[in-house]
Amino acid sequence: MRKYLAGATLLAAGLVVMGLSNLAAWPPTPPGPGGPRHAAHHLRHAYDDLNQVALYLRAEKGKKGEKAPREAARLADQANDLYRGAHQAYRAADYARAAELSAAAEDAARGLVHLLRATQPAAAGLPAPPVGVEGPPPPPDGKKDRGKKDKGKKDKKGPPPEEAADPAGATRDFLQRVRDRLADAAADAPRKGPGRDFLDAARRAYDQAQEALGDKDYARAIGLGRAAEAWSHVGDHLLRAAEAGGERPERVPRPAPKD
Repeated sequence: MRKYLAGATLLAAGLVVMGLSNLAAWPPTPPGPGGPRHAAHHLRHAYDDLNQVALYLRAEKGKKGEKAPREAARLADQANDLYRGAHQAYRAADYARAAELSAAAEDAARGLVHLLRATQPAAAGLPAPPVGVEGPPPPPDGKKDRGKKDKGKKDKKGPPPEEAADPAGATRDFLQRVRDRLADAAADAPRKGPGRDFLDAARRAYDQAQEALGDKDYARAIGLGRAAEAWSHVGDHLLRAAEAGGERPERVPRPAPKD
């Protein structure tokens, strides 16, 4: 009887864990584009990100000192309008257009979150994490067996891997990838509208990231670069949304950002 109860308890615990795991992963990634689940997936993420942006902006209104960039509120309004358009398309069962519009709103909001984080001072009392875009580097050569020590010799542990990283090089490499992405986006940019506005904002954020790199403010440079990368996708989604609605939007090549 005890074995039976123990087994039943373990089974119940396993079901609870599985249920919590599935709940944590909700909503699940949709199988593919074109259907209501795919559109609803992007709507949910856009909605959450836009609410996070709204929290940032509301908090900035009551703070003294450095304020959020002026264009943040204007871009947030445009992102909100994209979301509203996506929601209307979803209610009209135009799921392909709803998915692209909500993905545009999601990328717009994601860039705003990065911008607002990068332009505000860090929390007091928290040490900065290792600077590096791709994560901490591997351990230095010869340091794999850290538990072993040579007898009679001083243990030379060396600096932690994160301190041995090249933050300037890592940031420079990341910004080069952002620059390449902006060049791709500029080669097929919309003539006007939110897609053009966010691409222009991405170029400005990239230029500011380069300035931060020159000032050795690597965290700010990476944050601004991430904002630029996110905004570079807005126009692509809007072009596909227009095509899904049967439109043929004008595309005008734009120059690549300067080094």
